[in-house]
Amino acid sequence: MIKKLATSELANLSQVMACIMVIISLIYAITEYNQQRLIDTSEIDSTLYRSSEEFNLRIASDPILASLIMRAEKNTDTLNEIERFQYTRLRLNDFNNWEKAFDYHNEKRMSDSNWKLWNDAYSVNAKQMPDFAWEDNKEFFLSSTPGLSLIHISEPTRLGMI
Repeated sequence: MIKKLATSELANLSQVMACIMVIISLIYAITEYNQQRLIDTSEIDSTLYRSSEEFNLRIASDPILASLIMRAEKNTDTLNEIERFQYTRLRLNDFNNWEKAFDYHNEKRMSDSNWKLWNDAYSVNAKQMPDFAWEDNKEFFLSSTPGLSLIHISEPTRLGMI
C-alpha cells in the first residue's frame, strides 16, 4: 500500500533532491573547469614547443643564419652592424617565449614543474648569448612595452647578462 506524504514531508524531500542536484552540478562544473585547464596547459606547452622547434628548424636549414649565430656566440667582434641587428632580433623570439612562459606561470596556467623546465631551457639558451643581445633587446622592451614584466629584468640580471 502506498502511503500519502504530507506537504511538509514533500517539501523536505524536494529540498534534499535540490541539494543533491546542486552537488551534482558543482561536481560537473569542477570537472569541466579542470578539463579546460588541462587543455590550456597542453596548448601552452605545444605553442612554446612549436615556436622553439620552428626556430631550430630555421637555423638548421639556413647555413647563413647558422653561421651568424655561431659567430655571434663565439666572437661578437666578427659581426657588422646589420648582423648584430639580425642576431638581436632573432634572440628577441627567445625573450618573447620566455616572457610568455613566465606570464602563463604567474596566471596559474602553467604548473611549477613545467615553468621550471621552460625557465631552465631559456636560461641555458640565454647564457650562450652575447651580452649585447640582452642589452639591445632590453631597450626594445623598454621602448615598446608599457608593462615590462619582471622576467626581462630579473632573469637576465640573475644570469649575469646585465
